[in-house]
Amino acid sequence: EVAIGVRQWLTPQLEVGGEIGHVSIKEEDEKVFGSVTGRFHATELFSIGAQFRFNEIYNDQLVLSTRFKF
Repeated sequence: EVAIGVRQWLTPQLEVGGEIGHVSIKEEDEKVFGSVTGRFHATELFSIGAQFRFNEIYNDQLVLSTRFKF
C-alpha cells in the first residue's frame, strides 16, 4: 500500500484533508483508494469528524469519529 495525502486548516476550528493511494495484493489485483475528510474542533479538548472513503476493495464507506483530549 502506498498513499499520499494532505491536511489543511480552513478556519481556526475547521480542518479538511484528503488522500489517494494504491494497493497491490497480487499482480492482477491492483486497486486505487482515496478519502475526503472534514473535522470540526469545537474546543481544544473535543472534535468531531467525518470521512468518506472510496475504494475498490471494501466499497465506499462513511466514517464518523470523535476525538477527546485528556
